[in-house]
Amino acid sequence: AQLTATREAEQRAAADLLGVSEIVHLGYADGYLTPSLDLRRDIVRQVRRFRPDLVIAQNPVRRQDGNPFIGHPDHLATGEATLAAVYPAARDRLNFPELIGEGLEPWKVRQVLVSGVERPNLFVDVSDTFELGLRALRCHVSQIADQHAVEERPDLKLTSSAR
Repeated sequence: AQLTATREAEQRAAADLLGVSEIVHLGYADGYLTPSLDLRRDIVRQVRRFRPDLVIAQNPVRRQDGNPFIGHPDHLATGEATLAAVYPAARDRLNFPELIGEGLEPWKVRQVLVSGVERPNLFVDVSDTFELGLRALRCHVSQIADQHAVEERPDLKLTSSAR
């Protein structure tokens, strides 16, 4: 319970810094997430509620490139459940018809981006907001033992073309 409260407070601090008004916590226990039908339904519920054109999902595939910051089982489960929620479940009336009873009509997401892939095919210049992103990341104090080491992570490096 304490870990949950800590993580939610850190998320709220990061969201406030970024100007995010609403966070939805689905209530699953940290470290025990699986790509279950319950999780998929809960994600479909949010997709149908918010009706986004774009969804960014975590990579559901365990990478083998030696990066120590990937491969957490919760992240893999979230990626798998999110991709299955976006297609076909959120857009199909036959998937989770009980959500229609909640007033949540099917919704077709137009674009899905998957983060943390071994061979990315889309690069976005974030140099204008990179420092803000680092400040938001540092809000997650319980997950970052050395706040100064954030800049040393290989997955957070700006390439020379983005500087």
